[in-house]
Amino acid sequence: MTTSPNPVQREIPAHVPAELLRPIGLTEGPEFLAAPHAFMAALHDTHPPIFYSTSQHASNAWMLINYEDVAFVLTHPKIFSTLGATPFPRDPNDYFYMIPLEIEPPEHRKYRGLIDPMLTRPSVVGPKAVPLRW
Repeated sequence: MTTSPNPVQREIPAHVPAELLRPIGLTEGPEFLAAPHAFMAALHDTHPPIFYSTSQHASNAWMLINYEDVAFVLTHPKIFSTLGATPFPRDPNDYFYMIPLEIEPPEHRKYRGLIDPMLTRPSVVGPKAVPLRW
């Protein structure tokens, strides 16, 4: 394994090719902070379609930027897991899951079923939008 200078990501798995190591700069990079929409639009020109992120807030993760690749990953949960995908430090003796992100099917569907109605376009922007409470 290779050690990364990033304080969040300490080790890069040995199977990750060096040419696919790259920071994405998402949420913390100056380019993103200056113009987030332009940054996201330029990803296809600045990054390979699949790479291993070494960024502070998106570390130790494969990143995909093509629709077909993302759709494949999202529709094959037996191959690709989001378990442990969130960057929050947790007490191993009192572990909690970020729901629904870190819950695998079929349990994931139960939680998504609860929130999906609130994420439809009519619910978000329509005249009968569900008010959000903070």
